Amino acid sequence: MKKSLVFVLLLVSFIGFAQENEAATAPIILKKLFYQQSVLFGDYSVKFSELLSDSRCPIGVTCIWAGEVVFTVTVSKNDTIISSETFKIPPTNYTDKERKVLTLENGLTLCLYNVMPFPTAEKKIATKEYYLQYTDAN
Repeated sequence: MKKSLVFVLLLVSFIGFAQENEAATAPIILKKLFYQQSVLFGDYSVKFSELLSDSRCPIGVTCIWAGEVVFTVTVSKNDTIISSETFKIPPTNYTDKERKVLTLENGLTLCLYNVMPFPTAEKKIATKEYYLQYTDAN
C-alpha cells in the first residue's frame, strides 16, 4: 500500500514538472476613438470621420450573412487633410495578422481592431455612440 502511494505521488510530481512553461504575453490595451473625434500624434491628427455602414448581425438575431462594419478614418497634418481611408471589419474575431493597419507618414502605425458597440436586437445604436478600438505602435 505504501509503495503504491509513493508511486502515485512520484507520478503526479513528474507530470507537474513535465509541463512546458510558456512566456506570458502582455495584454493588448485598446484605446477608444469616438465617432467624429480626433486623436493627435505630434503634427498628425487621426479622426474617426465617417461610419458608412454597420451590417453586422445583431446579438440575439439569426442571420444568413455575418455582415461587416465600414468606416472612414481621416488623417490631417497641421490642419490639412492628407489622406482618407475606408476600412471594413468583419464581426468575427480575427488574428493580429488580419487586423487593419493605418500607417502615418512619420512611421507611426495604428492598428484598428474593431468598431463598438456591437449591434443588438433590442437597441438601435446612435451614430455618436460608436467608437473605434485601436492601438498605436512605433
